[in-house]
Amino acid sequence: MKLNRKHLCWGIVLLFVLSLSTGFYWWKQQPTVLHIGVYAGSSWDVPTSQRSHALDLAIQKFEKSHPNVRVEYENGIPQSDYSDWLSEKIVSGKTPDVFMVSEQDLSLLAARGVLEKLNGYMNQEDQAAFLSCCI
Repeated sequence: MKLNRKHLCWGIVLLFVLSLSTGFYWWKQQPTVLHIGVYAGSSWDVPTSQRSHALDLAIQKFEKSHPNVRVEYENGIPQSDYSDWLSEKIVSGKTPDVFMVSEQDLSLLAARGVLEKLNGYMNQEDQAAFLSCCI
């Protein structure tokens, strides 16, 4: 059987579509990596060894309920160096997805447009539960 141009073109298109589909499937199987920024120690300068343990447990629980998400964070950033560390991450375009903000840095980061409003991510019930819990 002789292969003509039309069959060759359809074969190339089919090969392209299969390659694209395979690549997309592989890409969707890759876990989403969520980077968080935290500092070592206590916000109130109280010695504690439980903070990273509590964070690790929270991450473990989150990853269990979100199987295609992996959470990563740098461990051991001293609180005194945290603002500089965060500034370097922001300037280099590697801002963590979620990060702690000190009182001193909050207004500066908000004014610079670094912080995102989260209202749209929560429905009214979530907002009410958060406010009743935290106020």
